[in-house]
Amino acid sequence: MNVRSYRKNRSLIEKVILSDKYDILIIQETWMKQPVAIPDTGYKVIDMLSNQSKGLGIRILIRQSI
Repeated sequence: MNVRSYRKNRSLIEKVILSDKYDILIIQETWMKQPVAIPDTGYKVIDMLSNQSKGLGIRILIRQSI
């Protein structure tokens, strides 16, 4: 999922996460310099943060039950 700014698209991203359809979700171009909390949904979160103003940054969510 290419989001081009996690903060700007947070409500859409959380809707996808809460849909409970995915075991693994990879979000690219998060543009996050610091981690952003998500609702407790049973996913392990791995962040690769960006130190640039735009571009880069990946968030990987892996269902804890797999």
